[in-house]
Amino acid sequence: MKKIALLAIVACFLLSGTAFAQTGNGMALLENPAPDSYQSGIAVISGWACDAREIVIEIDDMSFTAAYGTMRGDTQEMCGDTDNGFSFLWNWNNSGDGEHTVRALADGTPFGEATVTVTTFGGTEFLRDAHGVYSLTNFPTTDEETRIQWEESLQNFVIRDNPTTFTRDFVQAALDRYDRDGREATAAYYNSQASVEGQWYVFIIDENDLFIAHPIMPELIGQDIKTVVGSDGYELGREIAMATEAGHWIHYPWPNPVTGEEEPKHTWAIRHEGLIFGSGYYESLTDDAAPLPVGNSQVAGVAAVLENPAPGSFHSGVAVLSGWACEAEEILIQINDMSLTAAYGTVRGDTQAVCGDINNGFSLLLNWNILGDGVHTVRAFLDGTLFAQVPVTVTTFGVEMLGDEEKATFTRNLVQAALDRYDREGREATVAYHNSQASVDGEWYVFIIDENDLIISHPVLPDLIGQDIKIFVGSDGYELGEEIARATQAGHWIDYLWPNPVTGKEEPKHSWAIRHDGLIFVSGYYGPPNLQEYELTDFPGAGAALSLQWSQPLQNFVITSVMPSE
Repeated sequence: MKKIALLAIVACFLLSGTAFAQTGNGMALLENPAPDSYQSGIAVISGWACDAREIVIEIDDMSFTAAYGTMRGDTQEMCGDTDNGFSFLWNWNNSGDGEHTVRALADGTPFGEATVTVTTFGGTEFLRDAHGVYSLTNFPTTDEETRIQWEESLQNFVIRDNPTTFTRDFVQAALDRYDRDGREATAAYYNSQASVEGQWYVFIIDENDLFIAHPIMPELIGQDIKTVVGSDGYELGREIAMATEAGHWIHYPWPNPVTGEEEPKHTWAIRHEGLIFGSGYYESLTDDAAPLPVGNSQVAGVAAVLENPAPGSFHSGVAVLSGWACEAEEILIQINDMSLTAAYGTVRGDTQAVCGDINNGFSLLLNWNILGDGVHTVRAFLDGTLFAQVPVTVTTFGVEMLGDEEKATFTRNLVQAALDRYDREGREATVAYHNSQASVDGEWYVFIIDENDLIISHPVLPDLIGQDIKIFVGSDGYELGEEIARATQAGHWIDYLWPNPVTGKEEPKHSWAIRHDGLIFVSGYYGPPNLQEYELTDFPGAGAALSLQWSQPLQNFVITSVMPSE
């Protein structure tokens, strides 16, 4: 029986090829971790079950009770209701390097199992005082760049935008709005709270150096920018008034609307059609800023702690918000203006001394992508009493889930249609069809490999016919042909760079390969994310190195190997 009727916003991970399991009380599915996946740091083990009194997660020979009962609207058809999600926060560093088996049980009945490969920093349970910011080229697609940063509270890397780039883009959006909607509408918008994104906002100054828009300090409207002086005596207003069409940066102390504290601010100001548009970011977002403390704002007499997320932390992808509370009817998590009820009552042995019992854990599975870029405030309430307030910075790729599951499903269906044609019409007719242009559908086509690993059909690159698939290597050095040749009757995905017949450019391709009657049938789709491995140097210390790979279910990176410094 579920302890509380719960509400949450979660990511949907009904990945193609994932099998449902029948338990004594209905259908259930373990979604994370995915089978044969890499895992690192602190991550979530999650899925759903239609009806259960208890969800147990077994990691090798250890057993844990998962939080159960969060809302999963996508399970309505299967279960007849929606409060079916479960999640369990786990530090993979506790498992140690190598392969581990995760099992999920509903009231003692197994319904999911996944073998994963874990990478740690030499058995360290919690890596402290490490810092690193890296730029990954060709991610999420070719010719794009993504910046990541080590986040100690998660023991992993998270996606982080470049604040200088974001600020300039934020101002450029204001210029574009001015050109599109005109002066009056633009000033009105940037005088509204709707224009504010966390700590970012745009202010506008007219031809006479007077403020005409400032959504945070409306009392400045009509004031001459040249009269504004920083608390350190710096005449920042005069510097802003010198802005030209080329734009320039100004640095000064200013109140941060998120923290309420005065902080060093870095503002980009540019003149456009006689007006000056400006926006900036605060020192807490710079690479060399001092780490913010871990903890939360506690209320006297309330025995509760919000442990994740940590104050001032950066977040991306799918994660668990978690902590503990001694006695509660309801734990409510508020993010901006959304109120979400957390699953409550999981075993936390470390709370025995404080609470007198151990079933005090709470958790909420959340896809940070749904919040959008910028600073967000997470608040936690115990039966209506606020006990934690934490600002966090979220970075996304502008989509809820990076990657296209519809394309993945279409690809598998296209391969299945080729198998059905083979069973219906035979080998010769099937090969002939998949050597014809009639079999090509935009970026999609099927190619076939025989029992000797030789390509016998390829409608887009007929010159490949007769070549051994195993000789093919991607431009990034990945031996994609060897991986395709390993296909079994169960099928598997291969990710590599390959020319897109529609665009003519080399792009990340995700191919489904399956063996059938001795032959291998393959098709794929193009698009983000690029799943190549990335090498990072001098982390966690000088001379060390590690490899990262994108995890589609987690919508984030996982560490796949670590080479310690000599």
